[in-house]
Amino acid sequence: LIDWGLEKMQEIQLLEFSMFEVIESMHQSLACKKLDTYRLGLAVLDQLNDEYCELTGQYYIPPMKTLDYYSKQWSAF
Repeated sequence: LIDWGLEKMQEIQLLEFSMFEVIESMHQSLACKKLDTYRLGLAVLDQLNDEYCELTGQYYIPPMKTLDYYSKQWSAF
């Protein structure tokens, strides 16, 4: 078990919550056919996922899943 401390755990939880919110927004963008909003979500998701990796040493969203999100911007619009 890794002892990260309370502050780091809170930061990790905030990143996880934020990524969930962004993914939900991206799904709504797909449903509403809002390509610009979807692409903005992708950029934010990449940044948050990189920050998560810097803190934990692993990505929250695996790279193959990220590629799936990128492919949707071309196939769904």
